[in-house]
Amino acid sequence: MLKKTVYLLFVSLSISCAFGQLAATKNYVHDFEVFKTVLEEAHPSLYMYISKAEWRKLVLQATQKVKQVENDIEFMQLLSSLAYRIGDTHISLSLKTELENGTGRFVTPVQVVDGQIITTANYQKLVQGSIIRKINNIPISELMYRLSKYSFTDAINVKNENQLIAKNFERYLYYELGPQDSFEVEYTDYGNTGTYTLTVDGSSEEFMFDRQQQAYDKLDFEMDEIIDIGNYPLDIVPRLTIDDDNTVAILTIPNFAINQRVFHILLYRYFAKLKQNAVQNLIIDVRDNQGGYIANAITLNAYLTGERNENWWDSCYTRTLRLPLVNYAVDGNVTNQYLASFGHKRVVDDKYMKYQSKATNTSQPDIPIFIYRGNTFVLFDRYSFSAASEFAKFATENEDIKTFGNESGANAQAQTAGFFADYVLPHSGIQLRFGLITFITPYSSSYASQRGIIPDQVIEPTLEDIYYGTDIQMKTLQELIYHQYTNHFDD
Repeated sequence: MLKKTVYLLFVSLSISCAFGQLAATKNYVHDFEVFKTVLEEAHPSLYMYISKAEWRKLVLQATQKVKQVENDIEFMQLLSSLAYRIGDTHISLSLKTELENGTGRFVTPVQVVDGQIITTANYQKLVQGSIIRKINNIPISELMYRLSKYSFTDAINVKNENQLIAKNFERYLYYELGPQDSFEVEYTDYGNTGTYTLTVDGSSEEFMFDRQQQAYDKLDFEMDEIIDIGNYPLDIVPRLTIDDDNTVAILTIPNFAINQRVFHILLYRYFAKLKQNAVQNLIIDVRDNQGGYIANAITLNAYLTGERNENWWDSCYTRTLRLPLVNYAVDGNVTNQYLASFGHKRVVDDKYMKYQSKATNTSQPDIPIFIYRGNTFVLFDRYSFSAASEFAKFATENEDIKTFGNESGANAQAQTAGFFADYVLPHSGIQLRFGLITFITPYSSSYASQRGIIPDQVIEPTLEDIYYGTDIQMKTLQELIYHQYTNHFDD
């Protein structure tokens, strides 16, 4: 009797697990259908990035693979691999909040140099400048290949793929391996004196909080310049520094995402100070700038040229969008339409939101009072995306501005951004985000296909620069300015 009871309990549990897995599979299949439908009906230029035939082929393959998915991370991996093939940097996918609590991550920042992964800061016993060979016994070459599916690049700008992986290494590794209590790292130290193995702990909530606080504490800008403007995250606020003898100023623009009015007020103050101090050399640093409002990039350019960039707006690709309001069923009940948020929305019927993505010049700035007439230099790099890449384009097209750094991260010919749609997939909770306006900007035909903006002088950091924490791009530019544009000479 006992054996029979145990057997029946085992059968019951097996059937329960089977039904549970069947329900989970059904949910992922439905979420995938939502993902596919949204991109096909709402992305303004999906088939500009990828042919319809190639897209359908990929969707057919993914439709079979989704039936094998067992958890949200595996589903995220599947969606990421598909989005990667589209090649639009502005498509982003995020796991639901409870999976992104910061714990169990490999939090050491890294950079790619000559195809190698190099640590750029000390973490526990892993020192800055270490060359990582393996993580959890996975060779770094294999790991980079596996992480590439999370790295979306405009028009498949493959040259920047490794840089995106390095920038988001912590996040991508989390998606690929899941949360880990610890990581076994095989590495070579600076100077290649030997190969070693050590264990580093996965991130704790306390560590993540402390790291964020330290990031804010390191910011060097004048608080009185912005304290009366608004409560903006300190890491996106533009800041100006001027050397002691008013020879060179550095305007750092970490992000163009700040409110347009606030941005204009800050620039007004900063350029007034440049005029007041008669500063003849200005470095504008948009490295590691992920973008933001294109209007802010245009405003900054207006302070340098006195122009509104009217031809930029006139060349934007526009179209009317129908954004599907996705219905989905839970426990047999059809819920409300499931669209998180986007731009300026208007419901036109029970199935679609209609949005005219017309680019206008309503947010163009007036000609500034203080137009900078000194020598201007712009620094950008592989992490300059979206609006920052457009500003880099403005700079390279201006014969009076000298540009330095690395090829920008975004596609020089076109980008899809503007207003954004945010869809939350109903069962997995994964958020899908993408732009609603495709910008085919002026002179786009003059740029190489599938490439970013290339500066006048490319400056690549070396392993030694990373090990010693040297900002070789800024150092090289400052030395050039002091030697060629001022009376300061080093004997």
